[in-house]
Amino acid sequence: MKRVLAATASAILLTASFSTAAFANETTPNDIFNLARNGYFEEEGIPSHGSLIHAYRFGNVTAQDLVNAAIAQNRLSPETMEDEHFIRAIDQYLLDNANRN
Repeated sequence: MKRVLAATASAILLTASFSTAAFANETTPNDIFNLARNGYFEEEGIPSHGSLIHAYRFGNVTAQDLVNAAIAQNRLSPETMEDEHFIRAIDQYLLDNANRN
């Protein structure tokens, strides 16, 4: 019986560790915005720094474009395109920065 309890406790701890690690590695909308702003998506045609905000203001770059670039680099799963809250959050970061400049 002690072996079963020890094995169960070990399994629970391992599961909790993997869950925490997976959660810690999630890419947030803020991460995507910062990656774009810092030039990580230039190969996908997304401008960086002030040019990103300029392109957003003129409708040449959208939050969906940033998500597509992140998907192309395997930073996000393709299912993220269905997550309206995630896309709206990126759009809000773009809008906030466009209003600041």
